Amino acid sequence: MIQQLDATCRSVEDLATAAEEAFLSHPDLEAIISFGGAVRHSHSKFEQTYHLGVPAYDFPQDLLDAQAALDEVQAERDRYRPETEGSSGYTPEQTERLAGYRARVLELTTFVLTHPYWATLSGPDRVEARTALKQAHDDEAGPEA
Repeated sequence: MIQQLDATCRSVEDLATAAEEAFLSHPDLEAIISFGGAVRHSHSKFEQTYHLGVPAYDFPQDLLDAQAALDEVQAERDRYRPETEGSSGYTPEQTERLAGYRARVLELTTFVLTHPYWATLSGPDRVEARTALKQAHDDEAGPEA
């Protein structure tokens, strides 16, 4: 059951990332965001970050740290493969460790998603900033990260 929950969490994360990418690359994006008074500039922050190479967002350090920690915990959880041969499930220690990963992912995800910084942005800028945040520590670490 824990393995199914972990797989579902990873699937949800992958789906959210794919949805953001699909939205930003949609051929009718300009028309979609034009509804409701949204304004689109010729060089959005996303375009500046990913196409012009200019950092566009001044993320608070605690938000950057939380996103980096979230990525690290998710990667560690994904690498953790407890031995279950000949067993009908996990040992209590393995169950506790997996529960710890889930709790930490939930804690960090909640912190990132409810951070006050997001209230400073709206509409497509918020989506673009969220995408940029997910890549921010990769950019800081350099090409070998």
